[in-house]
Amino acid sequence: MYELSGGLVLRTARDDDLAGIVELLTDDPVEAEREARSGVAAEERYLASFSAVDRDPQHELIVVTRPGESRVLATAHLVVIPGLSWQGMARAQLQGFRVAEGLRRQGIGGQVLSWAVARARQRGCGFMQVVTDKRRQEAGRFYARWGFRPTHEGLKLWLGD
Repeated sequence: MYELSGGLVLRTARDDDLAGIVELLTDDPVEAEREARSGVAAEERYLASFSAVDRDPQHELIVVTRPGESRVLATAHLVVIPGLSWQGMARAQLQGFRVAEGLRRQGIGGQVLSWAVARARQRGCGFMQVVTDKRRQEAGRFYARWGFRPTHEGLKLWLGD
């Protein structure tokens, strides 16, 4: 557990946080297109994915809450990726980073990002990369203020639903 300002705590996500994490991920017009799926199949995929992330030491899924409360106020997924490029340098990837709509622009995102950068350094990463949709211009400006620069063009090939 890591204490943030404003009486908030950052901690490892637990299975009872999953609904709150999914709620944050889907409370966004861009993400809603991809995430908002109803029915058992989506729930099963979320549970299976959460379980895989939870077991994998290269993944850290965190949430921000108030002590004694269950509401997820923010979430982020930090992944350490070992690799052979860059002379075998590990890199950190930050994804699924969200702050609840009513709490944005209050410093929570900056505190989470500060934790993620420090954690990536602790884990021996040489750099951090962020995944964000190009339509999220405000997010792009947020990352730019932290020194992130667009250095590569990402491409995706969809392999199924």
